[in-house]
Amino acid sequence: MSEVLVVVGPGVVADGALLEQVAAREFAALGVYGSVVHARDAAHVRSLATGVTVVLPGPTPEVRELIGQSLDPVVWVDLHRRPEDNVAPRGHVVLWSAV
Repeated sequence: MSEVLVVVGPGVVADGALLEQVAAREFAALGVYGSVVHARDAAHVRSLATGVTVVLPGPTPEVRELIGQSLDPVVWVDLHRRPEDNVAPRGHVVLWSAV
């Protein structure tokens, strides 16, 4: 069974319990193990992005600069989309929120 890590970047404005609940439901639906970790800073995000990782980068520029860098398989779920972030870096998946 695969393992997925969801990394919540610093400054993400979202209900932590709700993130845990949604992640648990998706892990079960996909038949994978998983956990949610709240990162302190960009270096922490980078250190956690090993294996299959979903990252909610948040608004901090240092973490946002990681989008598109050569990390292990990462799916970026951007709840803090900015107009200048409209294009996903080549070879990367970035999902933006319509909020």
